[in-house]
Amino acid sequence: MRIGVLELVALSALLFASAVHTAVPLDRRSSLLRSWREQAALEPHPVPLLQTDPLYDYTAIKFPSNGSVDSLAAQYAERTGWENVGRLGQLDAYRVFRQRKGGRLVRRHLEGGVRLSQGKRLVKRGLVGGFGNRQASSNDTAWRDITDPLYSTQWHLVNTKEIGHDINVTGVWHQGITGAGVTVALIDDGLDYSSEDLLDNFDFKGSYDFNDKTKLPTPRLVEDYHGTRCAGQIAASRNDVCGVGVAYGARVAGIRMLSKEVSDQDEVTALNYEMDTNWIYSCSWGPSDDGATVQGPDQHIEDAFVNGVEKGRSGLGSIFVFATGNGGAAGDNCNFDGYTNSIYTISIGAIDHLDKHPYYSEQCSAQLAVTYSNGAQRGVVTTDLGLRSCTDKHGGTSAAAPLGAGIFALALSVRPDLTWRDVQHVAVRAALPVDTGDSDWTDVAEGRRYNHKYGFGKMDAWRIVETAKTMKHVGKQTSIACPRDEAHTEIPVLSRQGAPSESASRKIEITAAQVAVAKMRRIEHVTVVVDMSHDYRGNVEIWLESPHGIRSQLATVRQHDSSNQGLADWRFMSVKHWGEDPVGVWTLHVRNAYLPKHRGTLKAWQLTVFGESTDPDTRPTLPPPSSGPGPNTGGEHNPPPPAKPVEVDDQGTNSMQKVYSLMVPLVLVLGSGIVSALAMLVYMRRRERKLADMRWTALDAIGNSTIEEEGFRPRGGGASTGRPEDDEDTEVFEIAQTASGSSGAYKLPANEAVSLTDDEDDRTKGADSTETERLV
Repeated sequence: MRIGVLELVALSALLFASAVHTAVPLDRRSSLLRSWREQAALEPHPVPLLQTDPLYDYTAIKFPSNGSVDSLAAQYAERTGWENVGRLGQLDAYRVFRQRKGGRLVRRHLEGGVRLSQGKRLVKRGLVGGFGNRQASSNDTAWRDITDPLYSTQWHLVNTKEIGHDINVTGVWHQGITGAGVTVALIDDGLDYSSEDLLDNFDFKGSYDFNDKTKLPTPRLVEDYHGTRCAGQIAASRNDVCGVGVAYGARVAGIRMLSKEVSDQDEVTALNYEMDTNWIYSCSWGPSDDGATVQGPDQHIEDAFVNGVEKGRSGLGSIFVFATGNGGAAGDNCNFDGYTNSIYTISIGAIDHLDKHPYYSEQCSAQLAVTYSNGAQRGVVTTDLGLRSCTDKHGGTSAAAPLGAGIFALALSVRPDLTWRDVQHVAVRAALPVDTGDSDWTDVAEGRRYNHKYGFGKMDAWRIVETAKTMKHVGKQTSIACPRDEAHTEIPVLSRQGAPSESASRKIEITAAQVAVAKMRRIEHVTVVVDMSHDYRGNVEIWLESPHGIRSQLATVRQHDSSNQGLADWRFMSVKHWGEDPVGVWTLHVRNAYLPKHRGTLKAWQLTVFGESTDPDTRPTLPPPSSGPGPNTGGEHNPPPPAKPVEVDDQGTNSMQKVYSLMVPLVLVLGSGIVSALAMLVYMRRRERKLADMRWTALDAIGNSTIEEEGFRPRGGGASTGRPEDDEDTEVFEIAQTASGSSGAYKLPANEAVSLTDDEDDRTKGADSTETERLV
C-alpha cells in the first residue's frame, strides 16, 4: 500500500503526539509490572501444599486454648490415624488432618472435626437489570479540578440532577481527605492492576490469587471484570481515563477467590490474608439469592471473622463489608445469609439515584445502612478491564458494598485508631434516613429511626468522616447469653390465605442482675437461634419484640422456600435494638403467614444480647502501617494522624494547569513540525531511489498486519498491557466485532492465558450453572 506525503506527515504527527502522552507513563508502568512479576515468582502459596492434595480428605479440629495445641494435635493424630498437616489459615487453635481417599480408614469421622470442603464455588452479586448509557449533563463539579472525563456522570459522587441524592463526598475531599494510608482488599474475581486507573493505587503486598495459586490477582476469565469494577469505585486515580474513586488516595488489593472452586482452607486464609496490610475487606458475594436457600459459613470460617476482628490491624480489628444480596425480587431476606447476618460484618444494601429501594436489594434486620447502586436505567460509572477501559453498567448490591468500603476508608484515614466496633458505631450514628414516607420506618433507641429496607439510613461520607473525627472509643464487647428455651410449641395453622394469623409466642427475661454481671451499658447486636420443624419453611414469619416494644422482623415469608426441613438451630441477627437497655421481657413471635394448612413446631430458641461494656477497651491505640507510599512493593509508611482539615490551594493548582495547557500544544506543534520535516526528507530520498514497491511499515513493529485480518484492534493504541504473567513481548488486544457478529480471542502463552472481552451485560450467561453460592 502506497502512502502520500500528507498521509505520512499526519501519521508521523499522530505517532509523535501519542509518544508525548504515553512515553513516561509506559516506562514507569513497565518497571512496576516487571517488579511485581519478579516478586510474585518468589511468593509461596499461603496454604501449605500438604493441605491441597486432591488425593486426600481433609478435616479441621479446634483444640482447647488452655493447652499446647501442637501437643494435643500430635496425640490426636496418633490416636486416630489421620496425618496432622499444620494450622488452618491464621487460626491458632485449629489443626488440619488428612487421610488418603479410598484407603483403610481409622476413625474416619474425627470427634469434633469439621470436614473441609475442597470444591466450594462462590458467585458474584452483580448487576441486576439491563439499561442503556446515560447522557451526561453539564455541571459545575470542576471546582475540585477533577478532570477525569467521566467524572460528570458519576452521579453517586456528585448528583447535579437530583440534588442531594449522592454520598456527599466533595466536602471531605476539599479537606484533603482521600483515604491515604488505607488499603481495601477486594475478595473477588481478580483486579486489573495494569489499568491506568488502578496502577498507582494497587497494593501488591495485600494481594493474592487463591484460584490459580499465584501472587498477582490477574483476571483470567471473560467474566472476571467484577473485582476491577468494584476496585475502581473505591480507588480509581485522578487522571484522564474514566472517573474517580470515592477514596482515590487509598490503595486496593485483589484477593482472587471467586473464579473457580476453592477449598475451605483457601477461604479461611483469604479472609485473614495480610490482615495488617489490608484494613478493610470488601465482599460482594454470599449464598444464592434464590429466595429458598438458608446457608452460612461453617464454624471454622466464622472463626476466621473472629480472628480478623481480634487480630487484624494489630488488634484494632479488620473491617468486613458485605453486600446484602440481590434476591429482593425473589422475596429473599438477608437474614438467611450467614455472612451478612454475622455480628462481625457490616451489611450494606442498595438505594437508587432517587433514594428509593431498588427491587433487587434484600431487606433484613441485620442490615446496618445503604448506599447507591443502579436503578431506573441508571448505573454506576467505574473502571473496567483494560488499559483505559470504563463502564457505566455496574450495579447490584455488589456496587453498594465497595462504595461503603471506600467511605470507611476515608474515615480510617483520619482516625486509623478506630476499632472494628467503633466503625460500626460511626456508621449507625451518621446514617441519614431516606424515603421517609415508607411505612416501615420505626423510632428506636437514642432518637434514631430504623427500616428493614434501609437499615439506619444512607451513608453520607461527610457525616461519617466528621463523626469519626470526634468518636470516642467504645467499651469492651460484652454479652448476655440467655438459657435455651425448650419450647416445643405448635405454630397455629393459618385457616385461609389472607386471614389474620395467630402466633406461637415465647418469653425470656433479662434481669438487672444479669446486666450488672455483664457490665453492659447498651445493646449493639441481638442474635436469636431458632430450632423449628415445618413442612413449608417459607410460610413462616418470625418477630422479636424487645422490652421497650421495638419489633425486629427476623424472618419474612419466602414463597419460593417450600423446604420441609425447617430450621436447625439457625441464627438470626438484628441491629434494630442498637442502644436499647436490655432489661425486661423479650418475646419471640412465630406465625404462619402465607398459605393455609401448613404445620410446624417451634422446638427451641435461644437469645443472646451483645453490647458495650462499662469497662474500657484495651486494644492498641494505633494500627500497623498500611502499604505505601510507592505503588510497586507495598512498603511501609506511617498512617496519617487524626489531623485538622487540610485546605487545598485551588488557585495555585489552576495556575499550573494553565501553564501546562499552553505548553502542551506548543510542544506538540514543534514536535510535529520536526517529525514532518524528517519524514519529508525520508520520502524524497526514497522517491529519488525510484523504489517501485514502497510500503509504509510503521505499524509492523506492533504486529498489526495479521491481527487486522482476523478482526482485532489494538487496545490503547497497541501499547503492551505489561501483565506480569505475560511474556514481555506479548501484545494484548481487545476483541473487535467481526463481520459475522461473533467474537474471537487471541492466544497468550499456553501456561499464562488471559481472556478478555468487550463490556457486555450478558457476559455472565455462560457462568457455571452448578454454583452452590452466589455473589452479590
